[in-house]
Amino acid sequence: MKKLLLAAAAAAATLASAGTASALTVGFEMVVTSTGATTDRPLVRIQNTSTSGLTLTAFTLNIGGTNTIFDRADTFNLNPTGSASPVTTALLVAGDAVNNGQGVKTLGFTFTGFDLNDLFSFRAEIDVPGTNATNSDFRTIFFNNGGIGVANAEATATFSNGQSLDVRFGSTSNSSLTTYTVSASATEFGETSPVPLPAALPLAALGFGALGLVARRRARG
Repeated sequence: MKKLLLAAAAAAATLASAGTASALTVGFEMVVTSTGATTDRPLVRIQNTSTSGLTLTAFTLNIGGTNTIFDRADTFNLNPTGSASPVTTALLVAGDAVNNGQGVKTLGFTFTGFDLNDLFSFRAEIDVPGTNATNSDFRTIFFNNGGIGVANAEATATFSNGQSLDVRFGSTSNSSLTTYTVSASATEFGETSPVPLPAALPLAALGFGALGLVARRRARG
């Protein structure tokens, strides 16, 4: 009988584990900073705020719906002050570092080793296509792109579990703004057992039925 009780307890534990879920949080924060003469070349800093073990693998920044481009992206910093550890690599996969009036609407990066609480920063120069000498104020470009129906700037972060988060800049009338922070996070639930709960139920029922039959036969004997 003692063995039967132990077997029943093991079966119950298996059933319980089949329905166990673990919560994973993905998230990032982006801070855009600029002062004085650098309003057309703001500093962009991003941080991975996800659950430990989830790395930030890619990041894009779209300038929005204005007649402007990212002329260049440079001054990469893999280990800004406050970072938990250095990002292993950061690769610019959309855009370039050449200041020539030719650029892209969307800057794109890929990363390795971008762990929880790590930071990465870069400067993004904003210009009108065909010129590299215009002072295009990021506060007007990112936040107020021509009114209703014209998209403001938007950032997307992708993580090692395949999940992506998008965040769009709001609008502001504060012409003296020097620092703007946006963030996004989401929770994902994943089954910790490879056997889904519905599939485990018939197996558990069959096991408990067999145990009951054996117990009745022993009682009769």
